Amino acid sequence: MKKNINGKTVLITGATGFIGGRLVEMLSFDYNVKIKCLVRDLSKCSQLARFDSVEIFYGSLSDFDTVDKAVSGCDIVFHCAYDPSSQKNNLDGINNLSSSCIKSNARLVHVSTISVFEPLPDLVLSEKSLKNPKGFQYAERKFEIEQLVLDLTNRTELKATVVQTTIVYGPFSAPWTMRPVNQLLNGTIVLPDQGDGFCNAVYVDDVCTAMVLAGVSDKSSGESYLISGAQPITWKAFFEAFQKTIKSDSIQYMPVSEIKKTMRNPVKLIKTILGDPKKAIDWEPLKSILISLRYKIPSSMRTRIKSLYGFYSRYSPRPVYFPNSQMLKLYTSKCTVSIEKAKNGIGYSPQYNFEDGMGETSKFIKWAFPKELDI
Repeated sequence: MKKNINGKTVLITGATGFIGGRLVEMLSFDYNVKIKCLVRDLSKCSQLARFDSVEIFYGSLSDFDTVDKAVSGCDIVFHCAYDPSSQKNNLDGINNLSSSCIKSNARLVHVSTISVFEPLPDLVLSEKSLKNPKGFQYAERKFEIEQLVLDLTNRTELKATVVQTTIVYGPFSAPWTMRPVNQLLNGTIVLPDQGDGFCNAVYVDDVCTAMVLAGVSDKSSGESYLISGAQPITWKAFFEAFQKTIKSDSIQYMPVSEIKKTMRNPVKLIKTILGDPKKAIDWEPLKSILISLRYKIPSSMRTRIKSLYGFYSRYSPRPVYFPNSQMLKLYTSKCTVSIEKAKNGIGYSPQYNFEDGMGETSKFIKWAFPKELDI
């Protein structure tokens, strides 16, 4: 792989983010490549400034001239950027990158997500599985972007590959490292049943390696590849690994039926209880909701709740993090992601099992949270 990419020029979008930032590091440390980064916020470029081999281009993906200038002379474009505030910007970015890649004869590697398959089925998931992400905005948007990339590849001269990542954890991962640590430090994470749903976790370095393999493969154009670890683990194992690192005891297991009760409108629930105390039910999710909303409830209502139930003074005010409907489906799924196509198509083979990846992640957590962990 090094032989195939060494000496090439690459552009990375989303280089100030989690996956894009780690890709910059890997290419800088382990390969002999010229790296360009297109960024829209110069204030977030401090990490990139460490590398002499990185050339920074400032601008928006929705501006063709900026994109064309950045892509010019590149062999591979790694597209990691995503704008949660504007789907138009995301789609314009794909169109601009595609036009510039065709013009410069550059390959495009687009980073997508397993979310395009949500809700995940309780069986083996492959690239041929049904994609119908209804009701989840992020999944719907990523699906639309992915389909545009593949459509442009089919009807133009664009050479593009889609990598569909699963649960990507590792240093600086906002959803799957930073958030679990912060929640476990400051409150309680609730998992359904015994946390025995399947978590298809993959360490960030394996994702970056798969992206490079897709970028240098002659057979990958027009294809999509699911990228995950070798085997799924349980969500219990995933979160308890973080709990072990920070030495907390902040995971609670609860039946799915009880968790679903928390999905009711909490304000409506509180008003119902206050209007008719006989409807009050003594179940922990209700107490957790009221405790979590403690400082958001008007003082008059707070006083009324305290007089009726009195548990503000007896229970910890630490927030309790219940899964929403989307996360509940994810946490209870028994889906196993197949990576056979990536193995056969681009030679992908994960180098990190969960224990090894979590070992690297634990080092980062101890570095990032020294005060909280009393290190």
